[in-house]
Parts: sequence; structure tokens; C-alpha cells
Amino acid sequence: APTGLALSPCGHLFIADAANRRVSKWTRYGEHRAVVVVATPNGQLFGSPQGVSVDRAGRVFVADRFRHAILRFNS
Repeated sequence: APTGLALSPCGHLFIADAANRRVSKWTRYGEHRAVVVVATPNGQLFGSPQGVSVDRAGRVFVADRFRHAILRFNS
């Protein structure tokens, strides 16, 4: 259940996935693609990530509906 997408300045795609309580980071290195599951800044699962955004400095912001919070971490 993807609920949000964001593209970082360096080309990483972040996908907020509410059903699986995670944010995935898709990277591309030549022809090989890797998926990295991102947890909250303190290492826990998200409650229900509804949206994701990345600023020019590469900081990732996630709107977590169940926690009633905006979480920030570095990409």
C-alpha cells in the first residue's frame, strides 16, 4: 500500500508503505538496483507512514499517521 513517493537530489527513490509500516529506499548503481528498508531514526518500525519528502540537503521527512509525528532522518 504505497502512500507516498519522493525523489532525492542524488536520485534515490523513497516509497512510504503504510501496510508494511516502512519506507523503502530504491537506489541504482549502474544496472544493479538495491532496495534498502528504512526504519525510524531510533530503529523502530513506523506506525503508518503516509507521506515522504526529501529536501535539497538529502534529509528525509516522513509523516507518520499513527504516531501523529513528522520524523526526519538523513538519506
